[in-house]
Order: sequence, then structure tokens, then C-alpha cells
Amino acid sequence: MTLTNADINQEHMITIVLKRPLHNNGMTLFQYADAVIAKTQPILTHDEFIQHFGAESNTMQTVLDWAANNQLSVIESHNGCATIKVVGNIGQFNNLFNITLLTATDTDRTYITHDGAHVVPSTINNSVEFVLGLDNKNIFKPKYKIHDSSVPVPEIYYSNPVTPPQVATAYQLPAGDGTGGCIGLLEMTYSGYVAGYNTSDVNQSFSRLGLSPPMIVSYPVDGASISPTSDLESMLDIYCAGGVVPNATMVYYCGPNSDQGFYDIIMACANDTVNNPTALGISWGQTESTGFLESALATCVTKGIACFCSAGDDGASNLVPDYPASSPYSISAGGTNIGINVDGTLAGENAWTGSGSGATGGGESSIFTLPSWQNGISVKYTTGTTSTPTTRSY
Repeated sequence: MTLTNADINQEHMITIVLKRPLHNNGMTLFQYADAVIAKTQPILTHDEFIQHFGAESNTMQTVLDWAANNQLSVIESHNGCATIKVVGNIGQFNNLFNITLLTATDTDRTYITHDGAHVVPSTINNSVEFVLGLDNKNIFKPKYKIHDSSVPVPEIYYSNPVTPPQVATAYQLPAGDGTGGCIGLLEMTYSGYVAGYNTSDVNQSFSRLGLSPPMIVSYPVDGASISPTSDLESMLDIYCAGGVVPNATMVYYCGPNSDQGFYDIIMACANDTVNNPTALGISWGQTESTGFLESALATCVTKGIACFCSAGDDGASNLVPDYPASSPYSISAGGTNIGINVDGTLAGENAWTGSGSGATGGGESSIFTLPSWQNGISVKYTTGTTSTPTTRSY
């Protein structure tokens, strides 16, 4: 990787995340999301959410005035998202945030970063929660794995892959084809991994299942381009979700692969008043190091949007979970091997493990405290080269 001072005349966009007010009952957004999970507070509609947690007009105006006074162009302002997206040049952001922005050139991408911490201008400091886009070094991985036929599978389990409809039947999911419903899929794109889907590929995949393909709505975020060529993660997500509820509308939310892009994609889904998804599939993540998505995920919980996150396909040998799967506001979905009887019922199931082909992720969070619904759980774990498991109770 090489670092050079970024061209001061280069245009760049940042996302300014605003502070939210308390609910009328005195709860913070996170407290309210916890209460929704505990079923002690109701899910909010879009309008109710804006009434209680939308960024206040004076907060937004403070940042809008600051942007205008500093010749920044506002390209999006949304009180439900509590974000204001502005475009300026590198020189302006250097001066405003007291940093030197750098251009990083890596093997498969070029991005903006900087050394040290940025300083939010005092004029807007009391109105701003955090700023995204000044450092885009973080990259997130798609969580698909290519099947390794050399890995032995217990006899009880299928030697051939099962289909989504078979899995739905084995798990006794409620009957229905998703008519009238909507599912969101989160996808990320950059020069090293271009995301997209091809309609012909989708049609052929569902034809093999004997199903009509789902209606897919493309929803680019932050100027991302959605490729007409299919990538593996996108096709896997469309195939698995659509194979269970083929008549549900599927919204393909796709944005740049960065902290900023990840946050903005989730907020786009959470505030989509046209498609109104009730679930969001997130098959992207990285080793847990920060919780920058928490307010976005809590927004989804408060609005009744279930976020299903891949647990990661790197196993649990390092005991470090993936994020956002480790978030208490997501539903972490890990891989298993299953067997299915002739009548379609579940014959058996165990955690997915394998050498060279990945394994379902896991580990203890280093940034989130134990949620109340995990109290009383005992788990077995090993450390170092010790083969004898130790039991730890919570």
C-alpha cells in the first residue's frame, strides 16, 4: 500500500450522523430498541419514528448552516436517517476537520484515509454523533464459501446441496410464498469485488427450482453502480431468500464497501417508505473491532425490520466474532449441516465445520455486554492447544 497526500481539489462526500432526541417517554433509541426486543414497547411506524427519534429541526439547521457557510454542497438531508451528506473538496475537509486526508493505493482499490483523529468543528460538535467518509480504509468481506467436496460429511447428511424450499420445509417454516411482503438484501461493491446480478442468471436459477423468479428492485446507495454481471454473494442471497418466499419483493440495496457505505445502506433500508422491507439479509462483515453500525441496526429493530447477519465463515478458533453478527440488534445466522428424511422432515443437524472450506463463525464479543436473553447459558470452549473443553456459565 502507498500513501500520498490527497489532491486538495478532489471532490469527496462525507456522511454526518446527527444526534437524536429522546423518545417522549424519556428513552434513548437504544433503550427503546431493547424494549422492542423485550416486547415492552411497540414497533414504530416510519412517521412515529420520526416523531420520536427523527433529528430535530434545530439540530439539522445548525449543520446545514455550517455547510452553507463553508461552501459545502448538501446532496441529502434526512431527519429519519439523522444524516446529512455533503460534498466538498479535500482541501476544505482538511481545514474543517483539522486533518490531512491521504490517498491510499492498495492492490485492488484506491481510497481516502488519514493519520490521527479528526476533530469535529466546535460549531456543530453538539449536534453531531459521528462523521463517516473521512477514513474509508475498512473493507468488508462477502461470506460465501465454495463447496469443498473433499471434506467428509457424516452419512446422515446429504452429500448433495439441499435447496432453499427443502430447508424451509425441514425447518417447518410457516406456509406462504411471501406475497405482499418485502425482503432487503445488503450488498457492497468496490473495484476488488464488483457486486451485481444478471436477470438471466436469476431466471435460470429459479427455473431449476420450478419457481418463478422474484421481483428485484435495484436500490443504489451513495452513487454505487450495480453490475449487470452476477457475483457469487448476490446470487446466493437472491437464491436462498427468493427460494423460500419467491413472491416477496426483493430490494437489492448496494453501496460502496466502506464504513460509510455500510452505514448508509442500512439506513436506506430502514427509511425506505416505498418498499417497506421487514427483513434485511446481511452476508457481509469483518472481525469485530468497533460498533459503528449500532444506531442503524437499532433503528431497524425499532421499526420492526429484522437484520439477519452471517456469523462469518472463519470458524471460532480465534474466539473473535464477526461484526455486525455480534451486535445484540442483529440475528446472527450460522451455517449447519442438515439431513432431510424422505418425507421432508429434519433428520439431523450439526454445526458446519470443515478444513479448508470454512466453518460457522463464533466467539465472545469484546465490545458488547451479555444480552439478557443469554443469561444462564453454558458454553464449552478450548484455549491454545488444549483439547479438553472448559465450560463457562453466564
